[in-house]
Amino acid sequence: SGSFESQAIELVTDVGPLDPGSELVARFTTDIVNSVNATTASTGSASVQAQGLSSNDGQPVLWTDDNALEFVRRTTNLAQPEAIPSSFYPIAAATFIRDESATANSDAKPRQLTVLTDRSHGVASLSSGELEIMLHRRCDSNDNKGNGENLDETDHISASTFLLFDEVGNSALNLRRLSIEQNFAPVCSDSTTVINRNRASLTPLSA
Repeated sequence: SGSFESQAIELVTDVGPLDPGSELVARFTTDIVNSVNATTASTGSASVQAQGLSSNDGQPVLWTDDNALEFVRRTTNLAQPEAIPSSFYPIAAATFIRDESATANSDAKPRQLTVLTDRSHGVASLSSGELEIMLHRRCDSNDNKGNGENLDETDHISASTFLLFDEVGNSALNLRRLSIEQNFAPVCSDSTTVINRNRASLTPLSA
């Protein structure tokens, strides 16, 4: 109950630089059953639902935003080579897991855990009910699978993350509103007016 802001929790991660060869991952554990059962069709739209079982039954499902627009359904396959690295997907602003088996049952009230971020991250769901976000990392070696250089990130970051836990039906609207609030918040600044030959101009003092 209450406003959508009262249902969200903001976490601010202030960290860095990391030690060489280390990664910082936030893992959120819930009792949500996001393993595949009767689930949504992989059409790229979270609003389209389908009945029936998938060939990937028992594997966790998460949804990631496609350039902050539509959400794409991702099914974790831990049987593939390099299963953990291959199970992380990029997001621009949001990701979520939900009760997949309940979305096809109109009598149930499926729940959804939504995570909104103020920057791009890698996300994964390696176990049912879990959602992981790669917040920061610093590599001390090159894996020879991309640019010929180490990802030696020595930056200090202050990352904002919103957590929203609600019914699936309420989450879509609140997700969009919270994302706008997080990424397009008003910026306050002080200024003074300088009069020069009957022409006014604003000179910023601080921002």
